[in-house]
Amino acid sequence: MSDRKIEEIIDQEDIVYLMSYGSSLFASNKYKETIEFHEKLLSSNKSKKIDLHQDAEIHYRLSYSYIKLEDTEKGLEIAEEYLQKPFIIEQPHLKTLFIQMKAKALAKMKKFVEVAILLDRALIETPRNIILWIELGDIQQSQQNYQMAIECYEKALEINPSFTYLQEIIEYLKKGI
Repeated sequence: MSDRKIEEIIDQEDIVYLMSYGSSLFASNKYKETIEFHEKLLSSNKSKKIDLHQDAEIHYRLSYSYIKLEDTEKGLEIAEEYLQKPFIIEQPHLKTLFIQMKAKALAKMKKFVEVAILLDRALIETPRNIILWIELGDIQQSQQNYQMAIECYEKALEINPSFTYLQEIIEYLKKGI
């Protein structure tokens, strides 16, 4: 996307529209465009109109996009920065998202001991956190620790049985063990 096109979009006055546009880029897995758009938005005069929730959402998208585009260190840096912010710490859902990003980054960097410590500590604080159980299961699966992955997915299913796709993953993993 050209800088001019981005600037034309950012010239819109409606922050809700701008957030929706950024969300659509992110949801479309257009990670490079997501980064370009959000960085331009943050450096524009519109940044003064962005509230704390919107700022967190933008930085979550940036962290995720950098990790997906193999700039894992940048994604990790954003996650760690946001995990220090009082507003994030006070919002369990937002804190979970940045813990998840930190875990994804550390896993990509093959720092599995750090990932385990991070997620274990987070799950001690919030043992019914389905996102973190699934993340831990995904990381265990990526390391071919299938029995541990199954246990994590089963914990997630105990919390929310409607996540039926987890049952499919569990059955698939059990066939391979």
